[in-house]
Amino acid sequence: WFASPSDDPDAKKKAEILSLDIYKSIANAKVKTVIEGTKGTIIYTDYLNLVKMAENEWKIVNKIFHTDFEPKK
Repeated sequence: WFASPSDDPDAKKKAEILSLDIYKSIANAKVKTVIEGTKGTIIYTDYLNLVKMAENEWKIVNKIFHTDFEPKK
């Protein structure tokens, strides 16, 4: 396990938007990030709440997340 993904220079990172729900000036996104490091795989699942501030400008106003770790075998 490493404290931060940046601690493992060989880590492979991949992020994917799993869902996006937009209603007028508010939105909710579910994002999955997988980081494969030398000691195992970390999977972050983030739920982001966003507010539209201006045309083509969104800000994240809240984030909750869950982390899973799968050690290398």
